[in-house]
Amino acid sequence: MAAIVDEELQALIGMLRGDAPVSEGDLYRRALERFDRIIVCRAMDQSGGNLTKAAELLGLSRVTLRTKLRAMPRADERREVTMSQGAE
Repeated sequence: MAAIVDEELQALIGMLRGDAPVSEGDLYRRALERFDRIIVCRAMDQSGGNLTKAAELLGLSRVTLRTKLRAMPRADERREVTMSQGAE
């Protein structure tokens, strides 16, 4: 988990330095999305995929966690987005 967080933070720092293209006003939103994805996925792993237990770990309602999960792109969609961003 620590390695994943460190990797994500390094990517965010790169955006701040200008290593990666970021539209104005986009950095904060992207940082929050990345953090959400990391912490939610970690809670889901720790709970064995049990939505109720993961929500309890995060201090969220089950409905809120389900909403967050639905808003997150699936792994295959993230790969496509990453590939298309790299092509720009």
